[in-house]
Amino acid sequence: MKDNFYAIGYHGTDKKYVQDILSKIDYSYNKGDKFLGQGLYLWRDSYTRAVVWAKDTKKFKDLSIIAFKIECEKENVLNFTSTSWNMEEELIGIWQEIFNNLSFGEFLDEMIYNNDMSIDIIVIIDLTKTPNTFHIKDGKSETHFACGDVQICLKNNKPILHYGEV
Repeated sequence: MKDNFYAIGYHGTDKKYVQDILSKIDYSYNKGDKFLGQGLYLWRDSYTRAVVWAKDTKKFKDLSIIAFKIECEKENVLNFTSTSWNMEEELIGIWQEIFNNLSFGEFLDEMIYNNDMSIDIIVIIDLTKTPNTFHIKDGKSETHFACGDVQICLKNNKPILHYGEV
């Protein structure tokens, strides 16, 4: 469908978890998750970033990467890489004004799980790695670029079309 969100996402894990990963993911409300809330986290279009993340955790002995092909109707996606799709700006305002005692991830989970907001996917740019910006000067002008990896948080299995170890 033309108005759908499509992506390939990569998840780093230990090989022993590959076969069970979908059946054991807990998508239920969890106040302990601070970033984008409870869910399955993927690196969009970045096999390499999934490898780096998995190695950085230092808890996986036999590294494996799972690729997920996902599709979702845009109205069920919070895309913080774009402010033109849904209600992202309004949600940030509500969180800042009313629910700032919760982390942003806890707030999102509260809205999704306890207020029946129909969101299957959350997309955001992870700017935690430096440098976040770089500049190119060509003698006439200067161009600024923001650098970051796109993270996807699946809130349920519905968007998953296909997955497999790569």
